Amino acid sequence: MTTVHIENTVQDFDTWKANFDKYERFRAEQGVQSYRVSRSVTEPNEVLIDLEFCDETAAQAFLP
Repeated sequence: MTTVHIENTVQDFDTWKANFDKYERFRAEQGVQSYRVSRSVTEPNEVLIDLEFCDETAAQAFLP
């Protein structure tokens, strides 16, 4: 497995998460096998995302 780790700061977590959830199908079509969304305890608008791919080739294909 290969993980793409993303760190981002959002304006409003609840709004961001609702939009993130709309792309479930897209992520699956792009080879994301699983993911984890985490938030900072001290900065609740700091979002950490780990996207899991079967291999590095699939992960690289996902990246811009």
